[in-house]
Amino acid sequence: MTGVVEFFLVVAVVLVLFRSSSGSCRFTRHLVSAVKLKCRTMVDILGRLQEAFGPSISDSPTIFASGVSTAKADAVHASKLAGLRPQILDTNSVLHRPLPCSNAAAAALQLYGPTSRSERQREAMRANEREVREADLYRVKRFPIVDFPPPGKRNFQDICVKCDPSVQSASIDHAFANMGIRNALLVDTRGSHHSFFTRAFCYLARVGQLKKYEYERIYSSVLTDKKVIKAIEEAANMEAEDRKACCGESPDEDTYKKILEKHRKRAVKILGDMASKLSDFMLRVKGWLLYKVLPSFLSSVIVHCGQVEVLKQASQRGIPMIILPLHRSHLDYILLSFILLDNEIRCPLVAAGDNLSIPFFGAWLRGLGAFFIRRKMHPAQGRRDVIYRTVLHSYMIESLRAGHNMEFFIEGGRTRTGKPCLPKGGLLSVIIEAYLDGVIEDALLVPCSLNYERLVDGNFVREQLGQPKIPESFFSAVRAIWSVITSHYGMIRMDFGAPYSVKELMNAYHLRTGKVLNASAVNELHRTISSNYGMKQAPSSTSLYGTDIVAEERRHAVESIARHVIYDCARVTAYVSTNVVAFLLLNEFRRGVPIVKLADAVERLKERLHARGRDVGFTGDSLDVVNHAVNLLGPGLVVKERNSSKEMMVYPVTMLPNVIELAYYSHCLLPVYALESALLRALGSLMAEKKDEASDSPNCYKVTREDLIERTSEFCDILQYEAVWNRPCYRLEHLIEDHIDRLVGEGIFIPVLKDEPEEEENPEEKAFARRVATYFDESDDSQEDFTPTHVPDPTEYEVCLESNNENVQWLTNVVWQVWGPILDMYIATVQALTRCLVNDELLDSEMIKQSLAEMKFHLEAKIASCGESMSTDTVRAAFRLFEKWGILDHYSENGIRLLYLTDQYNSVKAMKLIYERLDRFRNQIPVGCNSLCPSEPNTPSQVPLYPDGTSSSG
Repeated sequence: MTGVVEFFLVVAVVLVLFRSSSGSCRFTRHLVSAVKLKCRTMVDILGRLQEAFGPSISDSPTIFASGVSTAKADAVHASKLAGLRPQILDTNSVLHRPLPCSNAAAAALQLYGPTSRSERQREAMRANEREVREADLYRVKRFPIVDFPPPGKRNFQDICVKCDPSVQSASIDHAFANMGIRNALLVDTRGSHHSFFTRAFCYLARVGQLKKYEYERIYSSVLTDKKVIKAIEEAANMEAEDRKACCGESPDEDTYKKILEKHRKRAVKILGDMASKLSDFMLRVKGWLLYKVLPSFLSSVIVHCGQVEVLKQASQRGIPMIILPLHRSHLDYILLSFILLDNEIRCPLVAAGDNLSIPFFGAWLRGLGAFFIRRKMHPAQGRRDVIYRTVLHSYMIESLRAGHNMEFFIEGGRTRTGKPCLPKGGLLSVIIEAYLDGVIEDALLVPCSLNYERLVDGNFVREQLGQPKIPESFFSAVRAIWSVITSHYGMIRMDFGAPYSVKELMNAYHLRTGKVLNASAVNELHRTISSNYGMKQAPSSTSLYGTDIVAEERRHAVESIARHVIYDCARVTAYVSTNVVAFLLLNEFRRGVPIVKLADAVERLKERLHARGRDVGFTGDSLDVVNHAVNLLGPGLVVKERNSSKEMMVYPVTMLPNVIELAYYSHCLLPVYALESALLRALGSLMAEKKDEASDSPNCYKVTREDLIERTSEFCDILQYEAVWNRPCYRLEHLIEDHIDRLVGEGIFIPVLKDEPEEEENPEEKAFARRVATYFDESDDSQEDFTPTHVPDPTEYEVCLESNNENVQWLTNVVWQVWGPILDMYIATVQALTRCLVNDELLDSEMIKQSLAEMKFHLEAKIASCGESMSTDTVRAAFRLFEKWGILDHYSENGIRLLYLTDQYNSVKAMKLIYERLDRFRNQIPVGCNSLCPSEPNTPSQVPLYPDGTSSSG
């Protein structure tokens, strides 16, 4: 019967549309408004008509009674949009509120007009908030209030006011932190102002409405630059001198002109191969294409609206923005330009490797703003190629002068391990140079991070196992694109840090030194604000450094700023579901875990990350998060199956090479626990040395604060090429002290108070007050560094490790394990050097293979237990460390590096000392219960480690 009534009513509505009375016009307007609001059922339409014209329109009470449930559903939907608990509200009080209008029909039109939907949602949210507040009012005084960061909200307080005081006041509006996140792939077509065309062709309409920018070409200004002309002449003179040395006579004037013309043509060709052809039309075509293509393999591209608003404000300052993202995928620069275009921010010129200058795709990237540079300069020939260096330098300078924004990856290439790489400051030095030379008034450095639930580029397992990289080509690019668009890669999360002013950064350096940068000031600067404890960086012969363009006295300032950017990029990274699940599986549940228990662990880890001010890129039920991550990672990395008791279990695939790819996702979380894991490694080595001095309790040891800081700093020095431990403006010792204080607060370190009657203050509070006082000392007659000189605190601690303490289990079983695979690879590299280079020498590439073979032998012999230790990047970092320590040296000829041990370490006995120095950090922290930890490796004395068959214990 209801269906018959609805049919006749629809017919009546259609007939009324052709009538012209005033009442029918009011009826028509109301019907159109109802259609625009996309009412799902005819019942809802009839309910609204009844409110406008009274019950006479129909005598069926059952039809209109169901309209209340529809209103309730709308209220529930509004509460979900507000992020509140979905509850059924009293819609009679919310939706049927009295209106100040005498005409009932006009009141109904006012209630259900074009803007009424949002008004109803806001009113429903307010009503829901009132109901929740009244229902939970009694809890206010019974339970303490815990302020958890809401999901999807970025903490904007994590900024460095030391280096740029203007960030706090000018760049960051705290109201931005309360803005939510949005999916950049969605285009809003709601509202009456959208026409049929904008709804039907929303993507095309969107890119057509974007703000238009003019992108100036700077081709001619580069070739006429005085530095480029001088470099051409210098190159011609160098060739003339080479001919004179070869033939015994100088070339005549005509020959010299031909040489000069040859080098001029070479400069033109270099610029033609390098220069970008950024155009507004190509950007709009790219925007439309990405709107259409990205949803085929991505569920969403999430950005924080507050961070985008900060960028919009920064772009209005009229100075260049330098966007410095971490590099994970070839999709990075395409997505970054897409997000900036979508938010009407001027798109940047992007530094891309010349390996991407392939047919068709290279031209397409060039139109989107890419300018192609060599990925690596030849160590010997690169110094003589002054034309290429000068053209690149001049191109970037002229681009900044023309007002272009710029973007380049400060790590150089893509990370192969998942953790941030150490910075390469060559291109950044050009930006600093442009400011110091007065070419630009200022520039804004914007840290940025993109995180992928599943990496679009595949994996880097081949390269980590020592196999050569497959070069990019047209056909490989086509195959990769087809593979991508036919797969699913989940979500991408993009985060921007607070923009830093180059002017303020350099002023901070001048304030620290009390004078402008020169050679002596830089030496003092490097000693006082070094990024790591006692660390110095060797100059690179393969970047822009080492030329006349980059002054030596500015090198360390540039490297310090670069490390600051890397640290901030890691800080703003939002961790996605695959990161969290992979981290837990490899460090806590390596033997497998019930899926319910894994979901609980994900929830706890999310709370720990929030407590540290880190953001996560997922929300919802943890069990759903785990299932989503496991499905994305696939059965090649994570296996989900039922055990004999029909319980669903999750197992990580720990065999080679699969575990290397799984470790990539886990390593994204490494910066969060890097320093805390170093502290625990130092604690384990100290406790192993103090076994005989342990107290009566088997789980209690005593260590001093000074020993902890010294040993942790030593561990950080060992892994100095693996992480940026701290911002350059903060001393590493003070950060270690902060972690010690945190463990004191958790009851793991118990201060041992000395019996001194005159000392009534808590020594921990006194030490903390002393550090705070030195930080805030603003005396005018002091020109000291912001960072005070560290005074070792001799306070002694009793380390109590109770097996039933959840924090103890987390620290000793999970956080302690974070650096384990990398440390194992360093130790295997030492043993490989001992086997191969004592009284011998070997090619660099062959030595890498020998180190990986040594690591594989350790895994097979159960000396090590983590297959993710196999990594060529870690081996190369170990080589750099041993060269800095004076253990390893090399000489190069025609691009071939030959490695050999220095005289001091060219013996098995000397190399044993290095081995023991590293091996003591593998001592596990003794605790009552250690069942969650991966299987303990066998002691190194079980197998011969050196050519003479002896072991470290022998």
